[in-house]
Amino acid sequence: MLWKILGVVFGIIVAGMAIAGGEFALHLLFPMPPVDMKDAESVKTMVASAPLGGKIGLAMVYAVATFLGAIVAASVAKGRWAGWTITTIILMLTVANFVMLPHPVWLIALCLITIVLGGGIATRIGAKR
Repeated sequence: MLWKILGVVFGIIVAGMAIAGGEFALHLLFPMPPVDMKDAESVKTMVASAPLGGKIGLAMVYAVATFLGAIVAASVAKGRWAGWTITTIILMLTVANFVMLPHPVWLIALCLITIVLGGGIATRIGAKR
């Protein structure tokens, strides 16, 4: 039981670090103008004006982070459920992010699809280790 809990904890830590690192790299590659996060209109304008590469990069960051977190969780816990747990947590956090910050519908769909794909592939690989 301890390894199952540790698998999920380690998976969340790895996924969180990957998201933080990936988003930091995206902000270096595609700098965004300063914006007042309390002003909904300026946030909408900022997201809408973000370059296409930054938007696609966001989906890739989420996919890679989910992959890394799920493969660690499934490997440590020796079971697919741990990888799917990480994938579900990342999905829920991503949906919360999209509820708080407006994003284009195509980007929301792309992110959700890549998260499920990344988590699914990692879960299959990690559980076999």
